[in-house]
Amino acid sequence: MDAKDYAVEAAARDYAWKWFQYHASQRQTVFQFFLAVIGAVLAAYLAVLHSGANAGFARFFGLLIMVLGFLFWRLDCRGGRLVKIAEQYLKVDEANLASLLGRSEIKLIEGAGQDKGAYPCLECVHSFRQIYMYIFILIGLMGFVIVLLP
Repeated sequence: MDAKDYAVEAAARDYAWKWFQYHASQRQTVFQFFLAVIGAVLAAYLAVLHSGANAGFARFFGLLIMVLGFLFWRLDCRGGRLVKIAEQYLKVDEANLASLLGRSEIKLIEGAGQDKGAYPCLECVHSFRQIYMYIFILIGLMGFVIVLLP
């Protein structure tokens, strides 16, 4: 491989890495914003509930929580897809690098999906997407319960 080819590969790797960083960071920021918005809606719900206002008005906040949970879940799905685009390139790039080095340990993305973590008794590894989905579901169910409360 000559210097020009190496420079092109390095530029492609840098581009993919920056794409990954940007969208992963944006995804984290959106999720944090979601939690802050849900906290504000819950605070408003509790304030309305304790003020003795109309129960129907209080139920509105449960519906709002469900809608926000759905919308932010869809945003997270989009963000996850954008992160995966970079991961796909970087995974191939790592395979090429591993081949050149003669060492498979550089396949970090592949290895991250196989990591059992600190608790080997757990059989599966949960991704950010899965954990976020659980949180979106739990918050959506909380909104549903609020709608059903008298």
